[in-house]
Amino acid sequence: MQNNEIANITVTEIVEKAQVARASFYRNYSSKENVLIELIHDVLLQQFLNGRVIDEIEYKSYDHLVRCFEFFKEYKIYVLGLCRCNYATVLLEELNSFHSAIAGSMPSNSIERYNIYTFIGSLVNTAIAWLKNETYESPEDMAKFFLGTLK
Repeated sequence: MQNNEIANITVTEIVEKAQVARASFYRNYSSKENVLIELIHDVLLQQFLNGRVIDEIEYKSYDHLVRCFEFFKEYKIYVLGLCRCNYATVLLEELNSFHSAIAGSMPSNSIERYNIYTFIGSLVNTAIAWLKNETYESPEDMAKFFLGTLK
């Protein structure tokens, strides 16, 4: 995705780069987009957790936000590639699900359920703008700034 739009990347290119058989690709994925979703969910978000238990994370804490900005910075090329290919919503949806699990369940008729979506939408949008701006500010400065916007 660094060099080509996902629409222009063929399954043949993917299996050759991954050195797997075409049948293996289709046994595991129904589309190129499913590869992106699995990469975000099973690889990136699991690395983000790094052995931590989801229930023990306070998603609006300074430490969590620093880790979020560090994570975005670490995967800058991938995140900006998703944006360039118009797949930032895939990342957004996976982060919505991930943080919904952290936040825990809430009644479906509660307006409070929108807090997590406001938080994630703002976080992702801020992080993408930060990445595009060459990440001049530190993850710690970004976390402090972001916490200030939540008040």
